[in-house]
Amino acid sequence: KMNHKVFAVYDNALKCFLKPFFCKTEQEARRSLIIEARNPESSINQFPQDYHLYYLGEYDDQSAKFIQSDGIHDEGTALSLMNTDNANEEEPKTS
Repeated sequence: KMNHKVFAVYDNALKCFLKPFFCKTEQEARRSLIIEARNPESSINQFPQDYHLYYLGEYDDQSAKFIQSDGIHDEGTALSLMNTDNANEEEPKTS
């Protein structure tokens, strides 16, 4: 049995959510948004401050049931997630 976490990205300019997607962890969802935000052909890349990642709940792949969270949780904008990711990158080691 596996519960998958359900996320959606909110477009602040259009005032709507994009299609939900499934990830194993919050970190995987954040990474997916960061990758999309770094893609030069993506609208998220052009306006990363307009896109917010939200955790919506879980999906049980055995029963096909959605388990809604106690409210949607804002994980941050694409811009803030990219900035956090850049700050967490290790400095290259020099000899």
